[in-house]
Amino acid sequence: ELSAGVIPIGQQRWGDWRKMADCPPNTWAVGYSQRVEADQGKKKDDTALNSVKLVCAGVNRSEPTTVISSHEGWFGTWASSPVCGAGQWLKAGRIRIEPRQGGDKDDTAANDVNFQCTDGTELTAGNGAPWGTWNEYQSCPDDTVVCGVEVRVESKQGDKDDTAMNGLRVRCCELVN
Repeated sequence: ELSAGVIPIGQQRWGDWRKMADCPPNTWAVGYSQRVEADQGKKKDDTALNSVKLVCAGVNRSEPTTVISSHEGWFGTWASSPVCGAGQWLKAGRIRIEPRQGGDKDDTAANDVNFQCTDGTELTAGNGAPWGTWNEYQSCPDDTVVCGVEVRVESKQGDKDDTAMNGLRVRCCELVN
């Protein structure tokens, strides 16, 4: 069950939801980064998207930004963090998810995430994996912006098929000037 203000961006079937990570008081999300494992090649186990972090900042952005994470993920490298322009905040997100492959085929689950700023600018981390399809943007309600992140992650599977990140939720909070 979702708590108030939490918007499901999308999910696949494996793993567990980790603890919601919230921006510190009087800060909201202005950007993000994602950890993605590159294509492992034929006959190797791909995990694709492993985690998403949010970059939080205050209204005037003069104080240092804070980076928050629900879970760091297991595999891959972090991309640089695209951020919204001055006075803009993360408002909506979408996720690229590969459906279950069946049999002994390699499942990846989540592959890539994009966010939209309040002015409609689309942010992309640039390191997403190519499998699966994008869902529609899921947006915070009017007068709210993204202020927290929660990921669904499958634990390491040893010599079995790893999928790593399987889902994304965000918390939406009222922007207080």
